[in-house]
Amino acid sequence: MEILALRLLLTEQDLQELADKQLPPDEGLRSLRVRVVAEGVVVSGVYPTSLMDVPFETLWQPTVLDGKLRVRLARVGTGGGMSDFALDLFNLISPGAVRGTVMNQIADLVKGDDTYRIEGDTIVVGPERFLEGQGIRVRVNLAGVRCLPGQLVLESAAPG
Repeated sequence: MEILALRLLLTEQDLQELADKQLPPDEGLRSLRVRVVAEGVVVSGVYPTSLMDVPFETLWQPTVLDGKLRVRLARVGTGGGMSDFALDLFNLISPGAVRGTVMNQIADLVKGDDTYRIEGDTIVVGPERFLEGQGIRVRVNLAGVRCLPGQLVLESAAPG
């Protein structure tokens, strides 16, 4: 089966359910929330450390290249009421350290799963492999992705 043209609209609720399903329960993240804004997909929550619980917010910017969905970690914020500067100043945790931690943990989660590939601060997803993992065998021809307030739109088109 091959999809020649399709516009798939994913709501924040759809993405939230997908995130809840994909994230193992023993990862320790709490209050995970997914929102879609014009700039990308915002994922926020609380990450427990041995020192303190760290509220975080990340911005992921999706693009399509060579038929693959690429989701780049564009921004990381930590601290909630405590500024990133204060956290960095006291060497508790910095956004740079959080960025590395986030990407390393994602790499650990997807190790051995060829659906995902980590390239620096970007997660590359092969849509056919992802759908195959859901029991759907199809060629997708992914051509574009757009973020609208509250919605992520994936588009496929005929090849060539």
